[in-house]
Amino acid sequence: MLLARGRPFDACGIPTELVLSTSADTSDLMRELTQAFVESDRRDGCRRENIQVVSPSAPGGTTKALSDGWPSEDLRAVGPVPHVWMPSSSIEVARVQAALRRGNPAGITLVSQPPVMSSFLLLAAPDRLVGESGWSDPSALSLSGVLHQAENSTLRIVRDGPEASTEGLVSTMALYQAAVDGQPSDALLRDGDVLAKLHQLEQATVTSDGIDDPELGPGCQAAASAAPDYKIALLSEQRVFAHNEANPPACGPTPQPLTALYPTDGVPLLDYPFVIVSDPRSEHREQQDVAMRLHSFLTSDSARPLIAAAGFRPPGGAAFDAVPPNAGIQREPPRATHQVDPDTAPVTPDAVIDAWHSARRRAHVLFAIDVSGSMAVPGLDGVTPLGAAGQAVEPALGLVSDNDQIGLWEFATNLDGGRDYVEKVSLGPAGTAPRSRRADVRQALESLRPRNGGTGLLDTIQAGIGALRADGDTTTADALVVFTDGINDKPTGIDTDSLIQVLNQPGVPLTRVFLLAFGANTCARPDLHSLQKNGGVRCENVSSTDVGKAVERVGSGLWGIN
Repeated sequence: MLLARGRPFDACGIPTELVLSTSADTSDLMRELTQAFVESDRRDGCRRENIQVVSPSAPGGTTKALSDGWPSEDLRAVGPVPHVWMPSSSIEVARVQAALRRGNPAGITLVSQPPVMSSFLLLAAPDRLVGESGWSDPSALSLSGVLHQAENSTLRIVRDGPEASTEGLVSTMALYQAAVDGQPSDALLRDGDVLAKLHQLEQATVTSDGIDDPELGPGCQAAASAAPDYKIALLSEQRVFAHNEANPPACGPTPQPLTALYPTDGVPLLDYPFVIVSDPRSEHREQQDVAMRLHSFLTSDSARPLIAAAGFRPPGGAAFDAVPPNAGIQREPPRATHQVDPDTAPVTPDAVIDAWHSARRRAHVLFAIDVSGSMAVPGLDGVTPLGAAGQAVEPALGLVSDNDQIGLWEFATNLDGGRDYVEKVSLGPAGTAPRSRRADVRQALESLRPRNGGTGLLDTIQAGIGALRADGDTTTADALVVFTDGINDKPTGIDTDSLIQVLNQPGVPLTRVFLLAFGANTCARPDLHSLQKNGGVRCENVSSTDVGKAVERVGSGLWGIN
């Protein structure tokens, strides 16, 4: 048997096998580069190495497998332990290092070499949007400004999810930083008020799951969008370049080119580290030698033109030597940049992902307003509790998005035969058109009138919990918000102990109950105290002047409890 250039097999010997795991956006480029390296690294005409470039199909496959010490199930699902790992960001390396410090029975070690390329994470807009009102000066756009516009219009921001790709993780970190108007921390991302704000943010964004279908990816969704429902994507500069260079495009028949917008409040840098993985179970000096020679080649002048031709910058975000005229990106680095230092950053990726899961939960919120006679007695300020409750619900409608569900009940005793409550607005999506439930709730609030009779508080709580649990969905954040005088005066209804059993019923969706009780010490009543202590009910004493603030705190409880 003869090998290339006529050298016999026994003269050349067996090439060293090397496995390189890379992110999906660099896999094609790395196959081209490693092939060029193998040819350049021949000795006496002999091939010295075979390099297998792999990109796991499962999101986060290599990161998770390395974090777990690459157990046998990952060998089957993801493949062999790589000798070299090239993720999109050092953030992923820090995640694995932290996991290995917590437990590393396999003894895997990671050694990072200087990066070989880079790409900025930016906003990508369809060409038809740039130049429209509000977008006439793209160089003046900030991420916080675009986010504010998305929260108050039909514009939507599209990105990968933080568990789908490193780009999605860094995008989410950038969005959350813009939302909190500063540097988030792990503690801040567990704060209920912040999570309520992030919930609104998530309703203004679209999380792409189009990993396997390019037409569902963020770039294609943005490119195919049109007025008035524009979408703008959080993408790497390289993906904008690849979208505009593709011929034909991978986004269907009539996609728009994309224009890269570099936010003035900072553009994150993806640094593409080169990481040598050592695994005592299969470690050989030959693989490490090949890995070091490969790194030298990738950082040499021989590799730089191939890297630039694929749309990647030199390491550190340096300027391109040249950019094609229709690439949609700029040659120079943006003025405002930041590279997340995973060793000093106050927020960890795991905290961001946990906050993302909490903030993405859809909410089902049922408002129940006591219309018994005592709610019509004016306070010192001349405002009745019933009037104050109606006014407090109005800003509460801003806590929910169009996809969240809302409903409104009134209750006293025996309002509908033997039933203590009346459904004024049924539970359903808050919506926007043709007539939103928000409008229905506002109209119903104006029609509330005090009734003669007592307060069937416990029966109404039981019925409200049943209504919220009816769909059996365990993924939503469900809340019953009750405005009441706090006095249950229906002796024939459910008792406190039985209601506590309902609240603690196993195997059913968690429902949060918030009692906003008018009066100085109403929550200290024995029955309400027992509901708080043993049933997880939150009770807050309110007056006509502060009930609105109490409703704002409901949002904190709704998304701040996991």
